[in-house]
Amino acid sequence: DENLLTPLLYSLPDRVGKVNITMGYPLRNTLAYSFTERLLLLQQRVRIRKDGSAAFYHSDVEGILSHPFVGAEAGDTASELKSTLALQGKIYIGIDKLTGHSALLDEIFCPVTDTAAMAGYICGVISLIARAAISYETAEQRALRDECFGLIADNLTRTANSLAECGMEPTMKTYAALVRRVLQSVRIPYSGEPLSGIQIMGILETRNLDFDNVLILSMNDDNFPS
Repeated sequence: DENLLTPLLYSLPDRVGKVNITMGYPLRNTLAYSFTERLLLLQQRVRIRKDGSAAFYHSDVEGILSHPFVGAEAGDTASELKSTLALQGKIYIGIDKLTGHSALLDEIFCPVTDTAAMAGYICGVISLIARAAISYETAEQRALRDECFGLIADNLTRTANSLAECGMEPTMKTYAALVRRVLQSVRIPYSGEPLSGIQIMGILETRNLDFDNVLILSMNDDNFPS
């Protein structure tokens, strides 16, 4: 069960020594994907008022302001803004209440009603996050975050190019569903030493290999075999 990869890594004792991971880690399990999902929901439910101004659904705004990436970049501004909006108790929050606080929030709370511009919008936001120095991240975590953002940007660009070539202009809901389907199939590749230490593998990687000891995690129906 590939969902057990992260719990397994945290459970291995120090005496294990070298560990080689030959299976890819699902992008959908990362903070980078959850942040992209928040952006998709935010723009999917944006409302344009009669005066031409934009308003965002309150739960989407709260989700953005509560995300670790926004908290690390916007700092106390995000938490104070979230508290203020919670006290007001509005269903839809006007753009004037959300902008003017930080460059990141101005970039995020910019209405996008054209799906052709969504790839550029998301890439612009994650570019700001990628340039931020997040204090709680180690060098390895920062490298993983940047790799995740790179994979997201690459797949968003490919999707946008494919839609443009086909002459398709999907609705925002359809576009969000398509992007989710694409990103949920992406895996982050690992590199390591396959000739020593413990090997952590998916089922496909074990073919034609001979082991002295094998531990199979979650050997249940639909997992082995799926």
